[in-house]
Amino acid sequence: MTKTSIPYGQKNQDIGIDENINTYCQKNQSPLDKNIKENNKNIINNINNIYSRVIDYLNKKTSKNFKSTTKKTQKFIQARLNEGFIYEDFVKVIDIKSKEWLNNKEMEQYLRPETLFGNKFEGYLNQNSQKKETQTEEKDDISEYIEMSRRYENVQN
Repeated sequence: MTKTSIPYGQKNQDIGIDENINTYCQKNQSPLDKNIKENNKNIINNINNIYSRVIDYLNKKTSKNFKSTTKKTQKFIQARLNEGFIYEDFVKVIDIKSKEWLNNKEMEQYLRPETLFGNKFEGYLNQNSQKKETQTEEKDDISEYIEMSRRYENVQN
């Protein structure tokens, strides 16, 4: 046997390592390696936390019992997170679609993660904003019409 070949699980007396490779690596991590591992744990905890928060909010609004630990549910949420959406966006979509679908027997069944957080997510998110813009434009048009009517009446008198 040469110095460079170490059978799995055996000790190498030539270089003084008494532990197996995994234990050796764990004991000899640099502070940077430990920080990276800690940051990775924090990121994973934050992601799991957002899954829980989103699904808990959905369950509260819809009186349903979806699980945040389901891989399929996590896949849809993660896809939207990867696109840059944040927790508040999920809440807004849940609010918009709950208001629209909750008392509609035909649509209520679609208040579920795969529908709400699927590929139409951004459309759902912007749906309410478009209605507000349209309402504002209509109010502006009405106000403008009323103002023109007043001016016309003043000219006639």
